[in-house]
Amino acid sequence: MSELYSESRASYWHDLVGDVALWYPTFMAYAAAAPNSGELHGPHTAEPVGLDRVMDGLDWLAVSHAEQLAKNPLPTVDEMRAALDTRNAITGIEPRDDGSPMHNFWHWCHGS
Repeated sequence: MSELYSESRASYWHDLVGDVALWYPTFMAYAAAAPNSGELHGPHTAEPVGLDRVMDGLDWLAVSHAEQLAKNPLPTVDEMRAALDTRNAITGIEPRDDGSPMHNFWHWCHGS
């Protein structure tokens, strides 16, 4: 297990996604496999960031995109895994509104 994911899970829980130490690596795989869509506009890859950065990003997202998230919450681990299992990362998942919270969160965390 990498150093990034060996951090204590107890301190990495967020209301938007639950267990961040489980959700974030799934999110990274999902983002890397995403086809061009209204959600991520194509595959997104980067070096993983620390879970403290992810927690800060989720806090930012909860405040900055509260209305959008109320209509279109971030996908759960199970939803992302199901989409990845189909080999088409958006099958069965509704695209987000323009200005996708997921897309903005990815860029916020990874600084690009």
